[in-house]
Amino acid sequence: MIFIVLAALFWGITNPFLQNGAEGLEKEEKLIGKFMKMISNWKFLCPFLINQCGSIMYYLSMGQYPISIAVTMVNALTLVVTTLTSYAIGESKLSFDEFIGMTLVLSGIILCKL
Repeated sequence: MIFIVLAALFWGITNPFLQNGAEGLEKEEKLIGKFMKMISNWKFLCPFLINQCGSIMYYLSMGQYPISIAVTMVNALTLVVTTLTSYAIGESKLSFDEFIGMTLVLSGIILCKL
């Protein structure tokens, strides 16, 4: 279960930072130019590397649990962590509907774990 939680944390926490670090890339027309801007921008590169650690944890979780459980739990927890991270850094407000949705997602994960 630890790999599932770590993968969701690494992915969920880095998602808002990746979005912020990628601002302005749409102006670049060439693929190599986009690539060079991404690897030279620490605001994108650092979250990207942490995000890739999440991918390793995700891969390791597949060896511990059936794929149907691991994929569902990691993706659901990632959504919750991304929402909470966006709220924590002031990117968005947490609405009542989002709170209810996160509660339902976490309830579903608890049921899967039983």
